[in-house]
Amino acid sequence: MNHSTTRKQRHSERKNSSCYDSYIGEKEGILSSLDFSKVCKEQKELCIYSLALTFHKRPLQLQKLQSPDALYCQGLLNAIGIVVVPGSGFRQVPGTWHFRCTILPQEDKIPAIVNRLTEFHESFMDEFRN
Repeated sequence: MNHSTTRKQRHSERKNSSCYDSYIGEKEGILSSLDFSKVCKEQKELCIYSLALTFHKRPLQLQKLQSPDALYCQGLLNAIGIVVVPGSGFRQVPGTWHFRCTILPQEDKIPAIVNRLTEFHESFMDEFRN
């Protein structure tokens, strides 16, 4: 970052600056885009989100080999390259399943990621349906 960029950022925060309205609009847009509490079941510490999973019997029967949420997370990684962490490693309530994720891409890329996640989820559930 060069001196002129730093100076521009510093001056954009001043109310009487010509960049102030643009700066505030961008800042508020970024902050509002980070409010995923409307779509997530439960917000955990920091910016990690916990999403609940409901499994059919088959993944639950396979849990002697691997916990159902770990099976789901591994499948997600293998299928579409999205890394999430199984909740079974976080002292979840017995008999419940979830995964944790941190979503960091630009806001305009999130719908495509959600679509890929949805496609995987539907495929996984179809594969392991009773």
